[in-house]
Amino acid sequence: TNGGVKWDTLTNGSVYNWVQIFFCTDIVGFAIGYGSSFNGRYILKTINGGNSWTNSLYVDSSNIGFSSIYFTDQNTGWVGGSLLLKTTNSGINWFTQPTGSSDNWATVFFTSQNTGWLASGTSSIVKTTNSGNAWLPQYSGTNSSLNSSFFVNANTGWIVGYTGTIINTI
Repeated sequence: TNGGVKWDTLTNGSVYNWVQIFFCTDIVGFAIGYGSSFNGRYILKTINGGNSWTNSLYVDSSNIGFSSIYFTDQNTGWVGGSLLLKTTNSGINWFTQPTGSSDNWATVFFTSQNTGWLASGTSSIVKTTNSGNAWLPQYSGTNSSLNSSFFVNANTGWIVGYTGTIINTI
């Protein structure tokens, strides 16, 4: 509430290691991470601005990783990593959404309920125009690991990665 002049520590009493956080509204948000010693993967949810967190999903596996999270509204969201998960009911249920690739999705970004992109550590990019029901490969023009993305609309976006890589839509 003070524009970042002062930061307060909020805790959920866990020893989880958090990877990314996404707020759909000023009070509804999700965090993804893993347990101590890399055991288990977690998606937590808050409905009170981060004052308390509840388990939205726990995966008892060290073979699955979560890297990125994105919501188009407080009901519909995706978690990328070694697989792609989607929820349509604010994290009550999560289901695997096939992408046609076994890549580890480092970044997820949507410009609308239907249009979104995934990018991976193996320089792959895929795009959907039907809310993730089908994903089409796109040419990245690089061999670098891709890590983060941002789009201002369905036609203009940037993806960054290792070794100074910055790519944008043409």
